[in-house]
Amino acid sequence: MATTTLRHGGVPAGTLDILFSEGVEGLHAAERVLELARAQRCDTVVVGRASVSWFRKLMSANLAEELVRRGKEFTIWVVQ
Repeated sequence: MATTTLRHGGVPAGTLDILFSEGVEGLHAAERVLELARAQRCDTVVVGRASVSWFRKLMSANLAEELVRRGKEFTIWVVQ
């Protein structure tokens, strides 16, 4: 899991939040992630780049690329 990897990398557990949102698709998903990050006062957003085929169809856009393009005020980590 991503939190385990981040914790092993030295990120304190108390600084990690995992948030879920449903009912968004495509480019709206990137904006929703950024809204959540702003509301939580995050500095960094970590997102996985690889996705399963059903998830890729649901997104209809590359979430990681949209986050990098739209999330200029955040550090965006795209992991594979």
